[in-house]
Amino acid sequence: MKAVDCRENNSSASFEPGDFCLYAFGKENKSKAVVEVVKVLDDPRGVAQVKFHRVMADDTGNGLFNYLRRTGDTMNASFEYLKKLPRKQVKK
Repeated sequence: MKAVDCRENNSSASFEPGDFCLYAFGKENKSKAVVEVVKVLDDPRGVAQVKFHRVMADDTGNGLFNYLRRTGDTMNASFEYLKKLPRKQVKK
């Protein structure tokens, strides 16, 4: 699958399936997780389907991040909130 350049939303990265990223909302809320890009969606806003591998903080109010990690389900995430992690930083 072709890498998607996402300069509009996340100027320093492109995402491909298999990439590990930090998924966090900055000051919007405290949720933070390590996710894996499963699929880059054909969306001009920059969106990827992600699978949760590790949850550092779940401030969703309903435990969504922990639920997704536990079940292996995926969700869509905006490139805006994804920060690609170097492979050596990722511990499965």
